Amino acid sequence: MQSSRLTAAVMLLVVLALLTTTAHAQDPWGLPDFSATQISQSPASVPQMGPLKIYKSGVRYRTERDPGQAVIWFPAEDKVYTMRQNGATCMQLPLKEAPMMSSPLQQPPDVKITRKTVGNEEMEGHPCTVEEVTLTSPNGESMQAKVWAATDLKGFPVKIEALGAPTFVFHDIKLETPDAALFQPPSKCPALEKIKPKLLPQHPPKPSPPADK
Repeated sequence: MQSSRLTAAVMLLVVLALLTTTAHAQDPWGLPDFSATQISQSPASVPQMGPLKIYKSGVRYRTERDPGQAVIWFPAEDKVYTMRQNGATCMQLPLKEAPMMSSPLQQPPDVKITRKTVGNEEMEGHPCTVEEVTLTSPNGESMQAKVWAATDLKGFPVKIEALGAPTFVFHDIKLETPDAALFQPPSKCPALEKIKPKLLPQHPPKPSPPADK
């Protein structure tokens, strides 16, 4: 009897561990793998950002704004790789110390997303379900957005509009797993704590002006 209870307890722990691992590995948006081009639409008074190429595989993201520069985002491993000059220079940072995320589609696994359908509308040539979406972080901070989820693209948000933020529109959407090589960081990519800041060159002190006689 005691052995049966112990076996049941062990099985329960295994199931809970699997559920926890699965929940941690999930993408909050529930999106399939894809590649797309993100366009930011800001008011004329705000500096405009150029197009962003974005790739997703599992919960990993890669973004490219300028040629030869990329950011690979590994939320499950708590790592972000920032690369320049086609990977010739690279820096590895923990997620919390990385620069601001480049896309609203990039959300840590512990962010909770709730949706409410408010209508249907065509957007960017796609039939869409219009949703009111709330994104809530573990510390209780939340943001509301309006999302146009394309029904012919498995609910991919072709447009995201949030108060006080740019409007994001997505083009060239391909629902397929990108090349795995895109998510492979350079073999030499030092972590932030191992990078020693370069000191500015020290200039010799200027000679004091001669004292008046």
